[in-house]
Amino acid sequence: MKEIPSRGGKRPAPALSKGQAVSGAVVLAVRLESCWETYRLDLQRCRDEFTEPRVHDLRVAARRLSVALEMGASIARKKRGAKHRRLLKSYLNAFDHLRDIQVQLAILEELPADDPEIEAFRAYLLRCQGQTAARLSKKVRLFQTEAMRSQVLKLSKALHGLDRSAGESALCRLVDAAYAIVCQRRSGVRLEDALTIHRLRLSFKKFRYQVETIFPLLPGPPKNYLDHLQRYQAAMGEIQDAEIGLLLLKAFSTRRRMALPGLQAGYEDRYHTKAVAFLAGIDAVDLFWRHTPRDLFPWELDKV
Repeated sequence: MKEIPSRGGKRPAPALSKGQAVSGAVVLAVRLESCWETYRLDLQRCRDEFTEPRVHDLRVAARRLSVALEMGASIARKKRGAKHRRLLKSYLNAFDHLRDIQVQLAILEELPADDPEIEAFRAYLLRCQGQTAARLSKKVRLFQTEAMRSQVLKLSKALHGLDRSAGESALCRLVDAAYAIVCQRRSGVRLEDALTIHRLRLSFKKFRYQVETIFPLLPGPPKNYLDHLQRYQAAMGEIQDAEIGLLLLKAFSTRRRMALPGLQAGYEDRYHTKAVAFLAGIDAVDLFWRHTPRDLFPWELDKV
């Protein structure tokens, strides 16, 4: 079994160097172009070699492209593009079940290999993986690109054509809004309610990708700033993985009319341990962004 990358995904280097004097609109245009090229290449690689790493890279590229399209449409005040974002979303959703299976297989490798409960569940997951991968390897060849490419080019051209003073404050306001949702959902997180953590993870993921998008515009962010965002998101992903494992285990037990109490207890303990650890550091989110547009960024406060 190949190693499963973390749910946070790889982080590309910023397309523009820090300190480069460009407008927010141009930063976004360059990011959009970069995200499109990465998505196009990852799609072709996934078609050529349908493996776990290729699928992972394609999923991450699709998310980043979707966020760049959404932010670009907002800044350029273009209403078009929603159809393509929905299309990307549908492509992402197509891989969800395969990703869930592969994560659980990786988790099972951490457990005793000679446990009969584990071996029964592993065999079931391997069959599901083979069937799902065979179906998706054909489906990915049908993913559309031409219309999306045209939309990316039009939006990029519109962004490059905006006034040099345009974009930066508007982009930061978009991230402000995304961060406000993160903070709202953070306040509602409950240890034994996986849905509250899941909702926080989804809102944080969007916030993180938006921050990546405008990274060259940020005033002196701390070292490894984006890595800290990735780790915060990944911690929630591990909780979600444990919850999904319990759901898949329940489906298997029901279908086979087979009780697996030891494995269920192991997953429940994994969920609780991961959730307790995350909640202990949940307030780290306060260090990632300003709470209002009038505030300094947290990392700027030490310099005052």
